[in-house]
Amino acid sequence: PFAQGETVITGCPHLRIKETDRISAMATELKKLGVQVRELPDGLVIKGAPGRLTPSKIHTYDDHRIAMSFAVVGLRVKGLEIEDPGCVKKSFPPSGRSGIRPLVPHSIETMEGIRRILLIGYRATGKSTVGRLVAEALGWHFLDMDQEIKGRIQMDISHFVEERGWEAFRTVEKRLLREILDQRDQGPMVVATGGGVVLHQDLLSKLPQDTLVVWLKATPETIEARMAHDKGTSVNRPPLTQMGSAISEIREVLREREPLYSHFSHVTIQCDTLQPNEIKEKILSHAR
Repeated sequence: PFAQGETVITGCPHLRIKETDRISAMATELKKLGVQVRELPDGLVIKGAPGRLTPSKIHTYDDHRIAMSFAVVGLRVKGLEIEDPGCVKKSFPPSGRSGIRPLVPHSIETMEGIRRILLIGYRATGKSTVGRLVAEALGWHFLDMDQEIKGRIQMDISHFVEERGWEAFRTVEKRLLREILDQRDQGPMVVATGGGVVLHQDLLSKLPQDTLVVWLKATPETIEARMAHDKGTSVNRPPLTQMGSAISEIREVLREREPLYSHFSHVTIQCDTLQPNEIKEKILSHAR
C-alpha cells in the first residue's frame, strides 16, 4: 500500500484455503485503511496510497499471517490496532515490543485456570452445536442460554417477544448471564450465548479472569442460508428489526454488533466453510 501506482499479485489461489481466505481478508482490512483494492480469483490488485493511510482496527480472522502482515503496516501507520494479536503465538512468540495495542477486555495467555468458555456470535453461527462438542471433549457442563430462557419463560422465544417485546427478553437474558458469570459451584462449563448477549456490555466488561470468550463468525450470506434451512428459525429467531428482508436485517445488525463481538472476544473463528468438529478443534487448541 506504500508503493506508487498499482501492485498486481497473482498466482496465489491457495491463499483462499488457509486459516482464512487470506485474499479476501487482506482486501477487506486494507480497504479499512483507505487503500483501493480489487480481488482477483488468485490474487489482488492494490493501488498504492503512500502517506494517505487511515489508522483503523484490523481484524485478524484468527490468522497469524494476517496479524503479522499488518504489524508491518503498523510501523508506518500510527494508531493502527490489531485485534487478537495473540493469534501469532503459533508461529512467533509475543515480544510486547510492537507498540500495537490489542483490543480485548483482558488477555488470556494460557488456559490454565479457565473454568468457563463463552461462545458468542450472530444467529446460526453454530454456537449450540459447537458448544456441546467442546463440552463433551472437555468433560465440562454445557448450557445453551436460549434453551434455558425458553424453559424459564415457558414458551417459544418468538411468542414471548411478540407478547412482551425485546426489552422484556433482554431483561430475562441479562439476569441469566449475571447468574452464569457469578456461578462458582457448578464446575467448568461451556456456554452457548444468544446472539444479542453482547448488548449487556456492563456485565461483559467485568468478565471474570477465568472466562474465555470465543466469537464464531460468519458472513451475512452464510447466516441467511443457514437460517433459511433451519426449521427452528420461525420459533427461536424472531425478527430483530422491521426491515422485512432477512439479508438486509442481518447486515444491519452485524454492522452494529460486530464491534462488540470483536471487543469482547479473545478468539475469533471464521466458520463459513468449517464443519462443527473443525471449529471444536480450533477452540480446543486454546484449551490444551
